[in-house]
Amino acid sequence: MATFTYGESIVVPAADNDAKTSAEALEPLTELIRVEVQAVGRWFEQYSHRHLISVPFAPTTDGHATGKGTASDRNVDDDNDSDDDDEEDDGSSSNQAYVNITGEWKDQDHYALLGLQDKRWKATQDDIKRAYRKMVLKHHPDKKGEMSAAEMKKTEEYFGRIQKAYELLSNEQTRRLYDSVDEFDDDIPDILSPKERSSFFDIYGPVFDRNAKYIVEQPVPLLGNQSTSYKEVSAFYDFWNKCTSWREFGFNDDEYNLDDAECREEKRWMERQNRNARKRKKKLEIARLRRLASNAYACDPRIKKELLRQRKEKEAAKLARAQKRQQEEQEKERLRKEAEEKKRQEEEEARSNEKKAKEQAKKVRRAFTKACRRVAIYDTENPSSTRNVNGNRVLTFTDMDTLKQLPNARLIELTHIEDDSEFKSVVFCSLDKLNGEDNGSSESSKALADEDNSRVWTDEEQNLLEAAIRSIPKTESKRWEKIAERVPGRTTKACIARIKECMAKVKQAQTVGPPGKWTEEEEAVLTKAASRIYPPGTQGDRWELIAGYLQTHAHTAWRRPAKQIIAKVNALKNVGAELQKKQADTDDFQKFEQKKKRNRARPDEMAPTTII
Repeated sequence: MATFTYGESIVVPAADNDAKTSAEALEPLTELIRVEVQAVGRWFEQYSHRHLISVPFAPTTDGHATGKGTASDRNVDDDNDSDDDDEEDDGSSSNQAYVNITGEWKDQDHYALLGLQDKRWKATQDDIKRAYRKMVLKHHPDKKGEMSAAEMKKTEEYFGRIQKAYELLSNEQTRRLYDSVDEFDDDIPDILSPKERSSFFDIYGPVFDRNAKYIVEQPVPLLGNQSTSYKEVSAFYDFWNKCTSWREFGFNDDEYNLDDAECREEKRWMERQNRNARKRKKKLEIARLRRLASNAYACDPRIKKELLRQRKEKEAAKLARAQKRQQEEQEKERLRKEAEEKKRQEEEEARSNEKKAKEQAKKVRRAFTKACRRVAIYDTENPSSTRNVNGNRVLTFTDMDTLKQLPNARLIELTHIEDDSEFKSVVFCSLDKLNGEDNGSSESSKALADEDNSRVWTDEEQNLLEAAIRSIPKTESKRWEKIAERVPGRTTKACIARIKECMAKVKQAQTVGPPGKWTEEEEAVLTKAASRIYPPGTQGDRWELIAGYLQTHAHTAWRRPAKQIIAKVNALKNVGAELQKKQADTDDFQKFEQKKKRNRARPDEMAPTTII
């Protein structure tokens, strides 16, 4: 096998004595060309590194120095043959510069010590392990060969810093503490002016990307661009207004060094102060993120565009509502006018029909009166006051009014009777039926009716009459007959007369009006009605109900209007409030007197003091 060294040419083996055989062997080979070979691999890396730091090479048997290192180096290299994949050159290892390690080890750049200054917080645990193995192979003291004591001390110190960096970064908790205080730009852009808002995404985009590494909730939404939907934009700002930061401030930002404590109590006090300081910094960090979202929201052109769109929609909706309301009002006005016109026409038609009916009834009654005068049973000029004149039965003025209550059709039928005797018989029979009398007992019935009208109404009968009037509607046929049936011992005429009498009393009381001064009974009934019977929240017209209750239970002939009742209730409330205030003042005065008595009695119980 042909061998070559760095900087030498490839040497082809010499041909055998048999030229023919050699020519046959070389005949398939192509023409030789000159190539340039570059030195690569782990051994060349060690060679160049030792050459760079001027480390002497161990002599070989032929008296030349070699770059294979010492026996201990070869043993370490042999032990790490399985890590060839991790030790391959990535194009920057051979040029790795030393990191400044002056000062405390906490202040050093741990990522740079492991060669991860480009990745930093983005480096994974695998990246950290792989970088650490590389640094061990490069900076382990056993790899350096023979060195002076000073150089060995520096090498060991440097390697110790690498180990501390690995220990810190391989632990998630300590690494988070270090990443929290690592080099970071905390600046937040101010609210942009209208001229600067065209560069909104260029200014705020990198800031959000830079701060996203501290957010606990992952993945962090992107700021987007001008074409991003408003839903995504709203979700983006909602996220940044609610997100939490894992950033902590306990790595090297403590205000007090616990090693400086002189006693346990001072150490605990320092711990509390450091803990409170970290909490304050944590609050400031959250406030910083909220301010970032607030400033970005204030000058985001997409938000301005959406707000403008919403304002236009609101104005359009408001205009539509106004138009709709105007149309509804116009429609209501039209319907109201139509209803009024229809009601007016119906009223006019009803009045016209009523007028016609009255005129027709007048004609029928006039014709009936003429028929009665024709048969000489009624005198229109001088009506008889008795039913018997010269032994003949005639109609009195009251009887004529009673007969005129018959329906018009019945009166027309009576008027068309031509036979005088038949007419008289039918008229007197109809009169007796209307009066509820038989032919032979008219006088006794009249006496009973007079007795019924003269008898005094009891409270029970009055209550039964009022209940019947309220329960039987006005549109009911034969209403007064049904009302009389519910009042035992009273006829229809008696019930009608009683109702007329009550209505006359009410009308008279309303004409007179209630007195200005309230009676004690009225005040008591009003207090009960307003507080317990009809309290606030009662359905219907509460004050009208109270007025009716007051008139009924106070037994007054007048009915108080709602305005007077409301004024009286307010006056009673004011009087009650004044009484309560007066009672409270009295109680306070009594308490003051009792306290004064106690204070006056206290010096007697105290021991005497000597005044110098």
